Amino acid sequence: MKMTQFKNLAKWLSIALVAGCMSTAAFAQEASSAGAAQRTNLKVGDVIAIGLVNGSGDLITMFFPGMDEMMKGLETPKQNLVVKTNQHFKVFLTTTSGTFRYDGEESQAPVPLNGILKVKVEDNQTGGIALTDYNSISTAPVTLISNGNYGDNQAFTVRFKATPGLQLPPGIYEVNVLYTATPM
Repeated sequence: MKMTQFKNLAKWLSIALVAGCMSTAAFAQEASSAGAAQRTNLKVGDVIAIGLVNGSGDLITMFFPGMDEMMKGLETPKQNLVVKTNQHFKVFLTTTSGTFRYDGEESQAPVPLNGILKVKVEDNQTGGIALTDYNSISTAPVTLISNGNYGDNQAFTVRFKATPGLQLPPGIYEVNVLYTATPM
């Protein structure tokens, strides 16, 4: 074999070897696969909120114009509340004071809330157990809802009833009530 033929054969073999390696590498890339796995955890905390909705404002006024209303008492319009939570819950009501704050012309000793101002639950859509009869309000917690279901629209309404009788002189009697929702 002549040297020229040998060089041509060597070039041809080199090209064939390189091409063969490239096709083997390409074949190897097409036939194999790789994977990875990962675990994802969601850490969800306790979430709960309560609020007045649908026109229920922060002030309720009850006007007692005569003897009949003072002796039999008056009810407020429904106060609409909603709880949003990711767990079962209870709602209770307390006051900031055990007595009314008085604003009037007479000297008045503190008037206790107990027996004069009461609350009850109506239209319970929480799936829980509700206080359906009037209960006196004081600084001690009054449970309105127990074992309410979790969800984003756990609605209920409350009504207040005040029966001042004839023991209160003319004036304005005020107390703040607080609604608290807690997980069970």
